[in-house]
Amino acid sequence: MQIIKEIYLDFYNVNYVSVTAKQYDTGRVVSIQIVQNGSIFLIPEGAVAKIASEEVWNNCTLDGNKIIAPLASKLLEKPGTRKCQIELTDGTDKLTTLSFELIVLASDRDDGAIEGENNLNAIDDIIRRGEECIGQINTVTDEVQRKLDNGEFVGSVDPNTTIAFTQAGSRTNITSGEAIKTMFGKISKWFADLGAAAFLGVSNTLAQTEEGYVLDARQGRMLSGKIGNLSSLTTTTQDSAVSAINEINNNLDGKSDKTHNHDGVYFKKTGGTISGNVVVSGTINDNRGNLVSAGTSNSVAIVWSSAMRFDVYVDNTFVGTLTPVK
Repeated sequence: MQIIKEIYLDFYNVNYVSVTAKQYDTGRVVSIQIVQNGSIFLIPEGAVAKIASEEVWNNCTLDGNKIIAPLASKLLEKPGTRKCQIELTDGTDKLTTLSFELIVLASDRDDGAIEGENNLNAIDDIIRRGEECIGQINTVTDEVQRKLDNGEFVGSVDPNTTIAFTQAGSRTNITSGEAIKTMFGKISKWFADLGAAAFLGVSNTLAQTEEGYVLDARQGRMLSGKIGNLSSLTTTTQDSAVSAINEINNNLDGKSDKTHNHDGVYFKKTGGTISGNVVVSGTINDNRGNLVSAGTSNSVAIVWSSAMRFDVYVDNTFVGTLTPVK
């Protein structure tokens, strides 16, 4: 059961408005519209409204551009006149209306003078005190909420409190104003997606042998420098060092290796000793002419001279002439 008093308050112009209420009433509500420069002020979505008077303030509700302010029992606890105002907050911005007068008329009822067989006065007193306690609880609750909104309240959490949460489905950053269980779910997803490398050290040297390190990206340039420019290879393959090596290895297949020598097979151009029987097919030239035969100790050379004869040399010594017979 409520009765509603509608009033208009201004941000600038002094236009005293008064609201009258009876002491201890709990069903009185003030519906307020704010005027700015002669026009109704449009309350932004998400704004919070409060009615405040000295040490007492209560939260209000919004109905479009109307502010619904309940006159809590704490406001109507004592008879007399008190000034009230409406406060609007939107994030860090705050606007306050000019004040209006709340006139609290004393209750004409004296509970102590009414006495009945059913002790109604005692019951009424219990109800009234209960309503007062509820009003005080609401006031404390509102004050705590105000301090939380303004960042003034520093609370504490039981370190043994358990928090149930579900791991998030994707990696997203935590944001201000989220529930703790939502943030824990996001944090859990980030940890779950971390790979083994996230927990390893970073080494900036190719000489690292200790377990538990990954290579610094700068070592990539170092490795590239050691491999060289693949495009400068003379092989057909120029995009893979392994493929180029295999190509060279295939080209060398069947060729003699570096340990092979030809001393037992081929004559040397200079120096060395030839032993055993030697069969000559063709000619072997020396400074005297064509060598046609050789003994154990003597070498014989037959040289065709310009005088239409053969000069014979043994061990490089001229011994005679062979003249062809016509």
